[in-house]
Amino acid sequence: MLTERRTSPSRLMANELRQMITEPTRVSSTSSSLIDVLSYYIDLTYLTESTGVLSTSFSDHLPIFGVLHGSSVKSIKHRYIETRSFTTQCIAKFNVDLQFVPWNIMEIFSDIDDKCYVWQSFFLNAMNEHFLSAANAFASQLIHG
Repeated sequence: MLTERRTSPSRLMANELRQMITEPTRVSSTSSSLIDVLSYYIDLTYLTESTGVLSTSFSDHLPIFGVLHGSSVKSIKHRYIETRSFTTQCIAKFNVDLQFVPWNIMEIFSDIDDKCYVWQSFFLNAMNEHFLSAANAFASQLIHG
């Protein structure tokens, strides 16, 4: 059994929405009805330039449209990627230094998070000492749309 679902004004208001299409979107020789919903948050309706129903001759179901105000070009923030230089000579020194890290200090902690923090601190200190990091910035990209 199919149940009819309608977008009632009270449901729209409860969700702070406003129905932007008010014309019928399905038109036949005997009836017309609004079966398509295009809604916006009430606070954002100022962004709407125009909405409407397009007239066609090939179907009784008419397409709808909505045009928003706004820039057609959106800038994206810079992206930063951290890189490290790994040379064979640095790797050999790093491996030697790892042998002298006091890993047994982790045994005094019972909490796994504390042990993980100690391990990470020791490891990152050794990494930072042997493998310098550099943050590379990528230029802003523009998306046209």
